[in-house]
Amino acid sequence: MPCVRLKKSSLIIGTVILLLAFSPLAYSRYTLYNLERGILAYLTETKHYEEKEILSIEAKISKTPRYPIYVKFADEPDVTYLYIYRDDKYIQSPPTRDARGNLILHKHTEKETL
Repeated sequence: MPCVRLKKSSLIIGTVILLLAFSPLAYSRYTLYNLERGILAYLTETKHYEEKEILSIEAKISKTPRYPIYVKFADEPDVTYLYIYRDDKYIQSPPTRDARGNLILHKHTEKETL
């Protein structure tokens, strides 16, 4: 009987260790999923885009910002817009500058970012 009890406790301990090991991964995936859904809601409800106008949304994990959200629009498939979720709101990253220091503006650049 002690051998069965030892195997059972080893199985429980192993399961707990596996759950603890995979919980950060699960949390990250859950966060990315929520950010993608949130930016879609922001773009459709606040900015009044239709879903068909949005080509892709992809949240990733990086160093800075921690969770960047990349958005492409159907009418500008070669331009990727960077959004950041901060202080309970989505913020579009400011546009980049050319070699002369001028802002490169695209069709979906939000005025709030300028």
